[in-house]
Amino acid sequence: MENVSKENINNINNINSKKIAIIALTEKGLAVAKKINGGDLYRGISNSSMTTIFNEYDYIVCIFSLGIVVRLLAPLVSSKESNKRSDPAVVCVDEHAQHVISVLSGHIGGANVFCQMLARSLGSIPVITTSSDVQKTISADILGKSLDAPWIIEESSKKNLKNVSSAIVNGKKINVIQDAGERVEEWWGCESSLLNNITIYSQYSQVKSLEKSDATLVISDRKKIESIEYINSVDSMDTTVIYRPKSLIVGIGCDRNTPAEAIKDAVESVFEQFNFSINSICSLASIDLKQDELGLLEYARKLNVDIKFFNKDQLQEILVQNPSERVKSLVGCVSVAEASASAAASSAAAFAAAEDAAAVEVDAGLIVPKQKYHDKKSGKNITVAICKRWLNAKREEARKVYFGELIVVGIGPGNIEQMTLRAYRAIKDAEVVIGHKTYINLIENMLTHQEVIVSGMKREVERARQAIDFARKGKRVVLVSSGDATIYGMSALVCELLEKNENENKNETENKTFRFEVVAGVTAAQSVSSILGAPLTDNFCTISLSDLLTPWERIANAIESAAKGDFTIVFYNTSSTKRKNQIRLAQQILLQHRDQETPVGIVKNAYREGEESWITTLGEMLLEEDRFDMFTTILIGNASSFVNNVNNVNNVNNVNKNKIIVTPRGYRERIIEHEG
Repeated sequence: MENVSKENINNINNINSKKIAIIALTEKGLAVAKKINGGDLYRGISNSSMTTIFNEYDYIVCIFSLGIVVRLLAPLVSSKESNKRSDPAVVCVDEHAQHVISVLSGHIGGANVFCQMLARSLGSIPVITTSSDVQKTISADILGKSLDAPWIIEESSKKNLKNVSSAIVNGKKINVIQDAGERVEEWWGCESSLLNNITIYSQYSQVKSLEKSDATLVISDRKKIESIEYINSVDSMDTTVIYRPKSLIVGIGCDRNTPAEAIKDAVESVFEQFNFSINSICSLASIDLKQDELGLLEYARKLNVDIKFFNKDQLQEILVQNPSERVKSLVGCVSVAEASASAAASSAAAFAAAEDAAAVEVDAGLIVPKQKYHDKKSGKNITVAICKRWLNAKREEARKVYFGELIVVGIGPGNIEQMTLRAYRAIKDAEVVIGHKTYINLIENMLTHQEVIVSGMKREVERARQAIDFARKGKRVVLVSSGDATIYGMSALVCELLEKNENENKNETENKTFRFEVVAGVTAAQSVSSILGAPLTDNFCTISLSDLLTPWERIANAIESAAKGDFTIVFYNTSSTKRKNQIRLAQQILLQHRDQETPVGIVKNAYREGEESWITTLGEMLLEEDRFDMFTTILIGNASSFVNNVNNVNNVNNVNKNKIIVTPRGYRERIIEHEG
């Protein structure tokens, strides 16, 4: 299409002030475009206009078919690494906004993150195919890039990114050696627990016992890294990537009109002497008298870092190692380099010591006291001091990193279409899936790469213990339960065992923290209600007829109370091969309080293969008792419930076709008023 028009959408500010292009070809596409977070809207596209957009924008949203997107991008995309690192993020959205697909520059350009943000905004499903994202592990090429002060990859190790990335996504053994920078809670930017194949070392003394790994990530502000020689003797340097965290603040004092080159030489001299990397400088600091010092400002620009200025009163309040009366006579405070570095560090955030053995213990404060440097070429004097950047290790938004996870998932009635999206994703992301053989069979098409552990009846405690043990060993575990796991399901058992298991394992080294979650599911009461019509629109209760764990006396009392309270009742666990009498006793109790013509709906295998349902009455509900089993749910209406014969309507959920059970909510009077 050569007819391309452009307009600006300003309903919401652009994401992170980046330039966004939104391209739509149809009226439906334009309707979707209007819902997106700001940007320039292009109506139509051509090869030439796509070239311009590709080179001018940070994010490109294409609201048309993926095939057209691929054809438009093909001439613009090069396999050269230099181009890969400058490509914009490209995502594709269908015209109904059902899916948002990350197409190009998922990591470096940010398409994967943008895809997820856009999907949340539109209520769509994000589609991301990048291996590290799918596996919920770290990405070597963007590790630390999302931090407030993004990390830098050492230039000499960039060539190793491909090998290291391959090792990570293939689940190989990865060693992380970190002596500086943000804690693991900050840089582990994944939605999963810390993976079992990744080991973090925080001290070089630990490196001496380092096992051979398939790849090593070094996070350090030291120029010559003590562990590199050892790593080289154990692992290949071709599989090592070095990251420079922004962990250092440099305080600088200097004579008036000191050139930038002299300041650069002074800082580099001190960094060489004390073995620090220039790439780890987060910011510079000085006294406010230097706000117009051109050489200092130019040096900060060349480093691409901020420079913080403090007045003499602020600096005078800071205790320093090397106070100078001569400096005080000149600028009004006893220190510039040491005091400004300390002031910048302490104003960044309150320091909190790491508590986790896997977290890095950051030693904030002055690490290099004032060093004097005389530049022979310019004759200028410069002082340099270095502080560790104060890192707020306990800030509220810091997400806890876990070493395993256990998710108890309610799979609903069994049909994948009736499963929640969260449950589906939890199962697909799991490394281990544990469950009763019946429920595992219901989800077998979802089980591709997972380790599956199956057991039968009366093995619930064993399954729960297995799930907890795997999670403590660092695995992503799903324990499946039918319906909703919190309603006669496995979640209560797991919650009871968690504290007991914690006490039993408190002295074991493998007793690592793991993430715990319960995922809601569609319970049987909801399933049968949707099949039978609208029987649960007034107060209702559920009662399990199984007396395996609950005494019959308690169950009978519950039935009596529900009958007296005129609740609609849903009976779970109706019958089994060894337990037939409970439903008969239940009927006897109910007939003492309800008319024998009270509507009753019976559903067997709701939303599963072999589904059956029929509507009868309380007096005749046992006529087909021989069909009842553990997968049969029985719904007893209340005094207001009635069977509605709906002509010219085929209720696809019900074998009774035109019959449905209705428990009125009170709308009938309003209908009569309206019609009258």
